Amino acid sequence: MSDEALPVIARALRAHFADHNFRVALLTLFTLVAAIALWFLLHAVLGWLSLLAVTTVKGTEARMPAFVEPVFWCGAAALLAAAWIDRRFRPDDRARDHKSAVEIAWEILLAIPRVTLAIGGTLSNWQSLSVHEIKTAAELLQQLMGNHRLPLHSLPLEIPNDKLRLKVLFALQITQVIEIRRENRELWIALNPLRPAHLLPNARSPIR
Repeated sequence: MSDEALPVIARALRAHFADHNFRVALLTLFTLVAAIALWFLLHAVLGWLSLLAVTTVKGTEARMPAFVEPVFWCGAAALLAAAWIDRRFRPDDRARDHKSAVEIAWEILLAIPRVTLAIGGTLSNWQSLSVHEIKTAAELLQQLMGNHRLPLHSLPLEIPNDKLRLKVLFALQITQVIEIRRENRELWIALNPLRPAHLLPNARSPIR
């Protein structure tokens, strides 16, 4: 593939990252709205239950106890901390066929805090690459379009800078442009079959 194709690939990648970031922003906004709605719903339910409990004791003139607000928000902070610790020590989210009653109760208890923590996790997928980083990603993609795959161990020769290499690899992987596969006990970098059509080799119109 000629060097004239490199700027075209770079523009296509820039457009692809922009589309990816737009989807990340939408999903982050949706998760934020959902988390706020769930916390306020939980607050309303617990407030209603507290008022109902006080009413059964003091009658219809009972008012919401003053301690409900600080107890609720302190409990919310504690649940967020518990969810963060649980995620830190148990990062595997794969579903299991059998769970104990305690595990099910724990999952329900941490459901809203996990939605809240997912805001940061979703936003971490945002890809902000400089002109040099996009050019480096385009050069790697150009090689893959010509060679179909590259051994992972040879990548430091192509991109000597460790930080740059990891950032480019992560950006191309998270946006489904490339994939890393194992063949014959060796790791290879290859084009992802699920990548957008405008990033296909010999595409007529690589920019949407």
